[in-house]
Amino acid sequence: MKVEEGKELRVSHRLFFNLVQGCDRDELARCIRLLSMYLAFYKKACGEIAISDYLELSESPVINQELSDLVKHGLDEASAMLTLVIQDQECPGEPVPIPATLN
Repeated sequence: MKVEEGKELRVSHRLFFNLVQGCDRDELARCIRLLSMYLAFYKKACGEIAISDYLELSESPVINQELSDLVKHGLDEASAMLTLVIQDQECPGEPVPIPATLN
């Protein structure tokens, strides 16, 4: 995917990639479970996302700024969730502050 004004997206991607590199399988699995729950809440509140929309996003070789912003937001949410999981693993039983990007 080529992004037209994608500096912020590249920064978000790099941050998420670095977080993933420092995690083990259990942390990634926990993050995926939490993100799945997050997505289920979204779908319940806002409705289903059409399969054709998913396909359009995944097959497009170039994305516009609106889509770039959407992907960046998704990466920021994933990074926030993974950070939450990592912090919880480092200090089990202690309250972990919720990252600001999580709604």
